Amino acid sequence: MEENRIFQIVADVVLGQGSNEDIQAFAELALRCVKNKGDERPSMREVTIELRRILQLVRSKDSKLSNETGSALTRLA
Repeated sequence: MEENRIFQIVADVVLGQGSNEDIQAFAELALRCVKNKGDERPSMREVTIELRRILQLVRSKDSKLSNETGSALTRLA
């Protein structure tokens, strides 16, 4: 799916909750899940693995941001 199209569809509330990369990964998984042919859709196991991967990326980014913010505050003190 075209990246620009994804962000036209997704509500502004959702866009504020994650990075464009995270939202795009989630949207692409969702699109795979609604394919007409069952053999084109991922199994529940594949969906679980992909959702965990996306969550891990989000947490990793949040942790990095938190560490950077903490370091900056320490330098200011």
